[in-house]
Amino acid sequence: ACLMAGQLGRFDLARLAFDRLAAAPPGEAGVDRLPATLRPLGRFAERAGDLEAAADLFASRLERLRAAEEQHPIAEGVALVDLANAARRRGDLALAAELYREAARVRHEAGRPMGEGRALYWLALVLRAKSEPEAAAEAAAEALGRFREAEPVEPAWVARALLAGASVKSGPVAEELTSQAETILEDAGIDGEEAARLGEVVAALRDGRPGAPDVEGA
Repeated sequence: ACLMAGQLGRFDLARLAFDRLAAAPPGEAGVDRLPATLRPLGRFAERAGDLEAAADLFASRLERLRAAEEQHPIAEGVALVDLANAARRRGDLALAAELYREAARVRHEAGRPMGEGRALYWLALVLRAKSEPEAAAEAAAEALGRFREAEPVEPAWVARALLAGASVKSGPVAEELTSQAETILEDAGIDGEEAARLGEVVAALRDGRPGAPDVEGA
């Protein structure tokens, strides 16, 4: 009922259904699925414009994952990125940077270079928005390295890291990084719409806008 209400755009009803489930005694049907339910519920809250509620839900999911007897580092990494994204959208860039760094650490320890690279990419975005170009360039370079280590390599994410690096450079260096990204996208057959979306992200990075357009993938 919780997820169905959210899919219908009724976050208020989805939250009510979730709160009832959360209040149920341990062992009752559905209670064991609470951590899994929290993520889509948080996404529903974001779409409804309730960023504070989304952050609370993502934080609750992270807390429950860490308190579980069996650890789930992959899920923990996703929860950290969700929470970091929520902080970034609210304009709390210091918290967002801290959470992206923690997500990168968790994913590194779990041997997930692709996920680590995505966290580092978002870290670069936030550091650029915080007017820390050197740190942003370092995070973008680390993200690029992780993306190139991943198997299979995903060209779009390699291009994103290159463009993130270009956003904090100028002159020939920025032009070269941008050219490399464009070549990668062209060679991979990635359409113009995706390239345009990446261009929006780079423009937002250059302007230092914390609410830069998102690229899917936690």
